[in-house]
Amino acid sequence: MVLEKHSSENKIKLRELEKKYDEMMEELEKKALEEDEKYFEKMRKKGNLEGKKIISKAKVSYQNEILVTKSRMLDSFNEYLLEKIQEYIESDNYDSWFLENLEEAGGNFSEDDKLRIIMRENDRKYLDGSEMTVEISDEVLGGFYIIANEKVKYDYSIEGKIMEASDYIGCLILKLMTNKAGEGHECK
Repeated sequence: MVLEKHSSENKIKLRELEKKYDEMMEELEKKALEEDEKYFEKMRKKGNLEGKKIISKAKVSYQNEILVTKSRMLDSFNEYLLEKIQEYIESDNYDSWFLENLEEAGGNFSEDDKLRIIMRENDRKYLDGSEMTVEISDEVLGGFYIIANEKVKYDYSIEGKIMEASDYIGCLILKLMTNKAGEGHECK
């Protein structure tokens, strides 16, 4: 009986120890899960941040590539434009264009105006017998500038005509660069 009593007490103690052990294990598992969740959340945030950094760098790299490409396109366009201007000023069409502009310019001044014309050396032939003061400039690609009474400059140059059309030209170039020809507003 004593042995049974002792055995019974030991079983009770054993159950209590098992219960405490189960509670401790449950508590440890709960803490481990909480720690795991915190760790995974931290890693997820870190992964998201790294992902955002990678995406941001890729966007910047892509935009740089676009800028370089656009710059190359503009350089190519400028080379093309200069080539076409050179071809034009060597054509018969240029002769008639120059004379039309010279005639138009003449209608804007009176006999009392003191006029100075700035032009290329090759265009001097159009002013044979003129009383205007002629100034030669290598910076004029074609056409001419007239300065009246040393105050007002009138632009009859090819560069001036291109500048007058710069909004239209810019619109066309933008459409080419964005590959959206025909979309959006019309170039005017």
